[in-house]
Amino acid sequence: MNGSFRMKRIAPLLLALACVSASAQQTRATLTGHVTDSTGALVPKALIIVTNTSTGAKTTVVSNDAGDYTVPFLVAGPYSVTATVAGFKTYVHRGLNLQVEQTVTENIVFSVGAVDQTVTVMGDAPLVDTATASTGQVLTAEEVQDLPSNGRSPLGFARDEYGAVSKGKHSQAQTRPFDNSAADDFSLGGGNSASNEILLNGVPNMQDSSRLAGYSPQLDSVDAVRVDEFSSDASTGDTSGGTVNITTKGGTNDYHGSISEYYAGSRPLTAKPYYTPAGVAASSNHFNQFGGTIGGPIRIPHLYNGRDKLFFFYSFEGYIGSLPLTLVTSVPTDAEKMGDFSALLAISPSYQLYNPYAVTATTSPKGGTTFSRAAIPGNKFSNAGLNINTVAANYFKYFPEPNYNGPSTKADGTNNFFSDEPTQNNYKSNAVRIDYNISQSNKIFGEIHRSTALTTQGNYFHNNASGTTGEVLLWGGSLDDVQNFSPTLNLNTRLGFSRSVNTSEPTSFGTDPTSLGFPEYIGSTSTLHAIPRLTFTENNNTSLIPSVSTAPGNVAYFDTIQFFASLNKTWGKHTIKIGPDIRLNKDSTLSPGNANGTYAFSSTANDFVTYGTTGSIQPFGNDFALLALGLPTSGSFDVNTKFQYNNWYAGMFIQDDWKVKSNFTISLGLRVEHETPITESGNRMTTGWDPTIVNIGSVAAAAAYAKSPSLLPVSQFVPTGGLIYATPSNRNAYHTAAAYLGPRVGFAYSPDWSHGKTSIRAGFGIFDNPFNDYYSSQTYGYSQTTSAIFTPDNYQSVATTLSDPFPTSNPIQQPVGSSLGVNTNLGNKIVFYAPNVKVAYSERSSFDIQQQFGKNWMLDVGYINNHQVHQSYSNSVNAGSGAVPVQYLSQSRYYDPVATAAYSPNVANPYKGTLTAGPAATTSLNTSSTIGQSALLWPNSEYSSVTEQLIPGASANYNALLIRLEKRMDNGLEFNVNYTYSRNLGAQSQLNPGGPLWYGETASDFPHSLHLTGIYQLPFGKGMRFLNQDSRLVDEFVGGWQISAIWSFDSGTPYSWGNVIYNGDWHDFKNNPHNPNGLAFNTSVFDTRTCTNPAAACNNTVGSAGYNPNVQPNAYNNRTFPLIGPLRADVTNNWDFSAMKNFHIYDRIQIQPRIDAFNAFNRVQFAAPNLSPTSTAFGQISGQQNTNRQLQGGVHIIF
Repeated sequence: MNGSFRMKRIAPLLLALACVSASAQQTRATLTGHVTDSTGALVPKALIIVTNTSTGAKTTVVSNDAGDYTVPFLVAGPYSVTATVAGFKTYVHRGLNLQVEQTVTENIVFSVGAVDQTVTVMGDAPLVDTATASTGQVLTAEEVQDLPSNGRSPLGFARDEYGAVSKGKHSQAQTRPFDNSAADDFSLGGGNSASNEILLNGVPNMQDSSRLAGYSPQLDSVDAVRVDEFSSDASTGDTSGGTVNITTKGGTNDYHGSISEYYAGSRPLTAKPYYTPAGVAASSNHFNQFGGTIGGPIRIPHLYNGRDKLFFFYSFEGYIGSLPLTLVTSVPTDAEKMGDFSALLAISPSYQLYNPYAVTATTSPKGGTTFSRAAIPGNKFSNAGLNINTVAANYFKYFPEPNYNGPSTKADGTNNFFSDEPTQNNYKSNAVRIDYNISQSNKIFGEIHRSTALTTQGNYFHNNASGTTGEVLLWGGSLDDVQNFSPTLNLNTRLGFSRSVNTSEPTSFGTDPTSLGFPEYIGSTSTLHAIPRLTFTENNNTSLIPSVSTAPGNVAYFDTIQFFASLNKTWGKHTIKIGPDIRLNKDSTLSPGNANGTYAFSSTANDFVTYGTTGSIQPFGNDFALLALGLPTSGSFDVNTKFQYNNWYAGMFIQDDWKVKSNFTISLGLRVEHETPITESGNRMTTGWDPTIVNIGSVAAAAAYAKSPSLLPVSQFVPTGGLIYATPSNRNAYHTAAAYLGPRVGFAYSPDWSHGKTSIRAGFGIFDNPFNDYYSSQTYGYSQTTSAIFTPDNYQSVATTLSDPFPTSNPIQQPVGSSLGVNTNLGNKIVFYAPNVKVAYSERSSFDIQQQFGKNWMLDVGYINNHQVHQSYSNSVNAGSGAVPVQYLSQSRYYDPVATAAYSPNVANPYKGTLTAGPAATTSLNTSSTIGQSALLWPNSEYSSVTEQLIPGASANYNALLIRLEKRMDNGLEFNVNYTYSRNLGAQSQLNPGGPLWYGETASDFPHSLHLTGIYQLPFGKGMRFLNQDSRLVDEFVGGWQISAIWSFDSGTPYSWGNVIYNGDWHDFKNNPHNPNGLAFNTSVFDTRTCTNPAAACNNTVGSAGYNPNVQPNAYNNRTFPLIGPLRADVTNNWDFSAMKNFHIYDRIQIQPRIDAFNAFNRVQFAAPNLSPTSTAFGQISGQQNTNRQLQGGVHIIF
C-alpha cells in the first residue's frame, strides 16, 4: 500500500458489511443487552450487578438513557446477573456461563412489582451469537480434558474446530507439549499456517519468527481453546490467517486440583506399521506423561483470607519417553587402534596397506608419471617405523569394543558393533497464575510459565564422542489489568513477554579440542568447544563406520514483548474503543557450523594408504588406518558470527460498535499498522544488491568475453553487480511504508420473530500480514570456512596431519565482514531482498446464519472468502549453470537434443583470474578455464546464482462453505460436527526459473475437512435413565462410564510434480491413493520412456548413426505441466476414542481410570506414490504417512 489507503481496498467496503466481534486478542468476555419493561418500554438507569459466582468478583453498571448497557472485560466463567430499578421486581439470572472472547446478549425484562420481589431466570447463554459475527468456536475445559488427545497438547484440538483445515503433516501426528511444528500445522480462514496468531492468555506465544507455536500449558490448566477464522474488530491484527487463543484457569473460592498419569509402552497394545517385514515385532514407544494442578484462594492463617479477593492456580507437567533406535556398524579392534592390521592381511592380500611416506614416482617413455607406495610389512605400522598419531590415539579411546557377530558381520570387522541406545525425550513445565480482585472497579491477573524439552539421541558409543542433545526452553508471562473508571468508561491494559531458547549441540559440548591433542589455536579460535567431528566413507559407503561427534548445531534466542491497551467508552448507543498494540521482536542466532573442525576419511583408489596411481581400495580397514596415522583426506574449520536482529511492530485501532436496535448492531473500525524493517545490532548484514555497480572483475571479464564470445551477444554481457552493506546511517534490509490501513465494517442481526434464536451476520475486513521469516538478513562475509590441505599433490606427499591441521602455511581464516564491499561473495550464490517491499494483506469477508433449536442444538452455515494480495515469492535473477532464461527454453515437451547440445557444453571462462578479492579468488569461477555455456546466458553471471526475495507479486484466493452442528451437554451427550468445503487457489510459484507465476492449487488446498468431537455419559447408574438405584455397589459397577471420540476426515495432500509428459485428459488420471498392491493412478497416460526407442541405447547426437534421443524433458525445456495437483495422496480417515470410569471417593474426590485408542480402527494412510515416470516403481506406493493404532492408559484424580 506504500502508506496510502488504496481505492481498490475501499471498493469492497462499499459492497460488504462486517460484524461486531470480540477481539481475537482478548481473553475476556463481554455482556451486553437492552433493558425494558414487560410492555417493551425502555428502562434507563437500572442498576446491574454482574457477579462471577466462583470468585465473588462483582462489576456494576447502569443502563443508559436508551436502555442499553455493556459490561466488558469479564474473566470467562460462571456468572449471575442481578438488575434492580424502583417500581419493578428484582431481575436475577443464574447459571450463565461466559466463554473466552464471547459477547453474550442478555436482554433484561422487568416485571412490575416491589424491588424486594424477585424474578429468577435459570439457564446458560444462548448458543447463537446475536451480538457479533466472529466465525469461530470454543472448546471448553471439560471438552479439552475428556476428549482423546494423542500427546495432550491443547493446541492439537484447534484442528477440530470450526473452519480449521488440517494440513498434511498434522493429519496423524502426535502432539506432545513439545511437538510444536505438528501441533500448529493447520490453516484458518485460508491463511497459511505460518500466518496464524497463536496466543496464550491473549499474548503472542511463538518461539521463532516463523510463528512456530510456543509454550503448551498443561491440559488440566486450560480453561478454553478458542479458534477464530475471522474477526472484524480492529483491535485484532498482525495476522492474515486466524487466531488460536488458549486461556488458562484461575483460582476460585474453593480449592480444586488434579493429578494425572498416562503411560504407554507395551508392544501387544501397539499395531505394526503396514510395511513392517514379516517376523519383525512392532517397535515400542515407552513414555510416562504426568502432571497436576491446584488452585484456590490465597490464605495465610490468622493473617489474610483471600476469599473473593486473591487467588492462585499452579500447574506442572512432565514427560519421560523413549523411542527405539538401533544401529549396526563397525568399530576398530584393539590391535587396529595400536596400528596392527595384520588380521586383515590374513584374510586376503587385497587388504594390504601402504606407507604414505614411502612414495616412488615413475615416468613412462611416453611422458606420463605414476606413483606407488611401499607396502607396510605385515600390515603392522611398527614394521614400517610408523607411529600412531597422538590425536588419533585419543580418538580411539572413545571407540567401544566390538560386541556383535550377526548376519551382516564379516571377518574383516565390518558390522562388528551393535547399539540400541534409544532417543530420549524429557520434558517438564511449571506455570502459576494469580488473580486479584482489588475492588469492583479494578481487577488484575498475572501468569508466568516455564518449560524445558530435552532430546538426546544417537549416543551409540555411550560417551561424549557420539550423540546430540537438543533443548528448547520456553518461558514467559503476562500481566492483565482492568480498570472500571465509571459504568461507561473502562480500560484494559496488558503486558506480555515470551522467550524461547533453542539449542542443539553434541554430547561433547564444552570439551576443549586441545584435550585430544589438537594445537592450542583450534581451541582459542572455536566459538563453541566440542570434540572435532570425524566422518568416514569406507569404500564409498558412508554407513559402515559411524561419525565421531557432530557440529555444534545452533543457539537461537527469540524474544517478544507486547504492550496492548483498550480504552472503552459507552456513549448512548455507541461503544467506542481505542488503543495501541506495540511489539518488539528480537532474534539472536549463532550457527557455529564446524567450529572445532571437521575431518573426513574417505577411502579412494589412490589415497594415502593405497598402492598408488594404479592401486585399488582395500575391502575394509582403509579409513581406520588413515585415522591411526592422523591423515584425513579432507577437512575444514568454520568461524561464524553471532547475530542479533531487531524488529518493531506498532498498531493503533479505533472501533465503534453502534447498537442501532436491541437486535441489530453495526460495527465500524480502523486499524493502522507499521512494521519496521529488521536491523542487526552490529550492522553485520547486507541491505541490498546493486545490479549495475562495477565490481573488481567487471572490466576484465567484459574484455575477455568480447575476445571469445559464446551464444550471448557481447553487448548483452554485463558482468556487474555488488552487495550493499548496512551502515549506521543505512541499517535496513528493506523498506516499509509508513502506515498500513486495515478498515473493518459489519453487522449482526437477530430478527424479532426468532426471539433470539436466529442470528444473521456478515463482515469484511483487511488484515495485514507480518513479514514472519524475514526477521533475518543476508550476512555474506561474516562466516568463513577454511579448507585443510593434507596433501598438495593428490596424495603423493603429506602436507600435515591432525596434530597440526592448519599450519602457518594455511592458517584458519577469519571472516572478512563487509571489508570487501561490492566484491563480497563473487563467484558464489547470493540472495537479496526486494528494496521496496509491499506488505501482504488479506481482503477477508464472512457471512453466516446461526439457528438454535430448543435449548441445546445449534446449526451454523457460513461462507468465508480470503483474497490474499502482495504475497511474496522468490525469483531467479540468475539461476546459474544448468538452466537458461525463459527466452532460451525449448518449446518442445520432449527432450531437445539441439537445445541441450547448445546450452550444456563448457566454453572459455571470461572470469578466470578476474575475481581476485578475498575468498572469491579460490572459487571455481575464478580458477577454472571453462564455464558452462548456460551460465553465461544469465545476467550478473559473476555469481553462481542470484535470487531476489520478498517480491510482492504472488496471490491466493480462498473460498469456503462452513457448516457446524453443535449439541450442548444434555442428557449426557454433547458433540460438535464441523465440515468445510473449500478451494485454495493461487499464483505463488514459477513453472520455470525467471518465468511468470503459475496459477492453480496451492499446497494448502484441502477441499474436504470433516471433524467430529463428542462426549457421551452412558445412561446407567444413580441419577441416570437406567439402573437408577441408591445402591452404591450397583453404581460402582454400572455408573460413571463415559466415552468420547474424535473423527477426522480430510482430503489428501496434493501431489507436487516434476516436469512430466502427460498425454491424457484430466479425467484420465483415475486417482486411487489407497491402493498399496497396485497403482495409485493411471500411469499409461504418461510417457515413461527414457529414450525414443527403449530397446536401443540413448544417443543424442543429431545426425549420427544410431541417433536415439532421450524423451524426458530437462532444464532446457519450457515447462507447462502444473506444479501441484490434480491428484492427491490418501485421505485422513481417523478415529480416536477414550473410555473412562468415574469413581467418587467422598464428595469432592473423583478417580478416573481411562484408556485412549488413537487410530482405533488401525486404518493405514498411505504416503504419496513414486512420481518419477522413468522409475520402475512409477505410480506405486511404498510408504505410510500415519502411525498405526496406539493405546495408552491413564488415571486422573480430581478434587
